[in-house]
Amino acid sequence: MSPRTLEVTVLSANDLEKASFFSKMDLYAVVSLDGDCTSAKHETPIDRHGGTNPTWNSSVIFSIDELAAQQGRLTVVFRILRRRALGDRLVGVVHAPVMNLLRNADANAAAAGSGVGQSAQLVTYQVRKPSGMPKGVLHFSYKFGDAVNQSDESVSACPWPSGPVTVHPPSTPTMVPEQDPLPPPPLLEAVHHHLPTDIAVGDQPPAQSGYEHYGDGFANWGTHWSMRGIIYPIFL
Repeated sequence: MSPRTLEVTVLSANDLEKASFFSKMDLYAVVSLDGDCTSAKHETPIDRHGGTNPTWNSSVIFSIDELAAQQGRLTVVFRILRRRALGDRLVGVVHAPVMNLLRNADANAAAAGSGVGQSAQLVTYQVRKPSGMPKGVLHFSYKFGDAVNQSDESVSACPWPSGPVTVHPPSTPTMVPEQDPLPPPPLLEAVHHHLPTDIAVGDQPPAQSGYEHYGDGFANWGTHWSMRGIIYPIFL
């Protein structure tokens, strides 16, 4: 289905929330088409004199997908803001589903016997504060135009998803190659110190003074014992 044009004219607002006594009511409106991939926005001039009853008379034309509008996927959003030096402040918001605008225009056209609704329609919507409480009203007009000759790829409305959308690919566990287990630490061989077979363990020759010879190969040199050429220290 070919896209159609939707012309929206932001006319005025009444009985909006009043700012503090020392704040100025410099109000403007930002109009956007929610559900549209282009995210186009239109900002009206600032009304510096109307206070809580501003007047703009500013128009914007959107290109819409009529099928998306009939499915309730498009909404005209009006954000009324107050210009401030330290950052603009939101005063109120209006949401106007394009599906309702389209049905209202077609119904009025059918009642007038003029076919498809292409005449301007004047409507008034409730303004809601950021808290959600109603405060004030917004007046705007709109008009649908003829179908625009554009390719399917140039349609501004976001296409309806045909199937489930995967935002992130499913995660898969990371495979770690198998490795042979580490070999056990080598066993330390016990070191055995063998005493001569002809000497009993724990037997020591009696301490002697001077140099004396023993027939089994021991000689006492005062502080050392010698056994078959090996000198062993003796702690006296």
